[in-house]
Amino acid sequence: MEPLSTVIAVGTLRPARGGGYNYWLRKAVFGGRELESISWIDSRECPAVVKVLSNMAAVNLPAPAPYGIGKGSYIVLDGIDYRLKAPASYAGAPGTVEITSNIGTPLANWVEASLVALEPCWKDTMPK
Repeated sequence: MEPLSTVIAVGTLRPARGGGYNYWLRKAVFGGRELESISWIDSRECPAVVKVLSNMAAVNLPAPAPYGIGKGSYIVLDGIDYRLKAPASYAGAPGTVEITSNIGTPLANWVEASLVALEPCWKDTMPK
């Protein structure tokens, strides 16, 4: 059996009234290499989107741990692979942060809580 993967992409819609952004989310579910489903969320219809995205900033980042140096560096051979790639800011300079982890980590906890919060909002139609 091929592994199941879920990929959620985030983008912006027209700016919100009074400033800020409206967001769309696209969830693509794959069974191995086959696309099984695509669904969408619009933050104008689902207030949980902004809360989930705001909570992303509170995810504790892992410390760099080169193999063989210091404590805590190990290779995981099995489990659930969680990944986050997002825009970031380092002292005001733009950048990107990319995190991967396994179960039982702050990233895994945020992802799982986010999936639960967003579950009632998914629709088959793309936001306009």
